[in-house]
Amino acid sequence: MDLQTVRDWVIIVYGVFGIVTFLVITIVTALIGYAVLRLLRGVNNTVESRVGPTIDSIRHTSDSVRGGAAFVIDAAVAPVIRAYGFVSGIRRGLAVFSGLRRRRSG
Repeated sequence: MDLQTVRDWVIIVYGVFGIVTFLVITIVTALIGYAVLRLLRGVNNTVESRVGPTIDSIRHTSDSVRGGAAFVIDAAVAPVIRAYGFVSGIRRGLAVFSGLRRRRSG
């Protein structure tokens, strides 16, 4: 066996191993990709089935709180503000009238 024959055999064996390795890596990559897709579908289904109703419940609760806050504002806070404004207006009006009397006197 001379050096050129050994070289040819090494090239042939290296080429066959390269092709086999490429095929194995391609198949493993495809299997990993398929597994990742299935995992993502499972996670998506879990999120939709468990988190979706929770988000709907949170949305309903926030709408209820918003409605309750609007009721409190309309029923309790707005009349107090109107009454305070009325009293402040009367005080200011009395202050203006009492100030006019003092100016006329002085």
